[in-house]
Amino acid sequence: MNVEENEMETNAIVDSSGRVMLFRSMITDISCNLNLQQFPFDQQICFVTFASWSMDGSKLDLSATPKTDNLELYIRNTEWSLTDFRVKTYQKIYDCCPHPFPDVTYFMVLRRSPSYYIFSLVIPSAFITVVTIVGFFTPHSTTGENTEKVSLGVTALLSMAIISN
Repeated sequence: MNVEENEMETNAIVDSSGRVMLFRSMITDISCNLNLQQFPFDQQICFVTFASWSMDGSKLDLSATPKTDNLELYIRNTEWSLTDFRVKTYQKIYDCCPHPFPDVTYFMVLRRSPSYYIFSLVIPSAFITVVTIVGFFTPHSTTGENTEKVSLGVTALLSMAIISN
């Protein structure tokens, strides 16, 4: 992540004890490995981990905001719905260092809305398949030519190619 391109604004609060709270807004893209075995009726579990590689728990107090604050700025999507959201804080201890390294992991469960895919992919594909099967079993024309069957097969094949893209 390029910090200079994504850095919007940095705010810090210093209290009388010397404690510094740093607020840094960043825009970042997060990608998730998708399991498409049950597409378009799938559900995806994604997680995002925030941690420091250079500061341990003695120098950095990394904690999650309350759950209600996390979803305050959530923007709904027509294709995906957020069905579950959890936050977990971990303390990782390494052999090299006396203090643990904290990290905060956000878990999200996203469910796809299948209606778009049913109406734009599944139903047209099923209809074209039925038309192709019916065309395959229809008898020849009275003149014995197969031009109608061939053109129906080519049209169905082109229709499937357009729908699948």
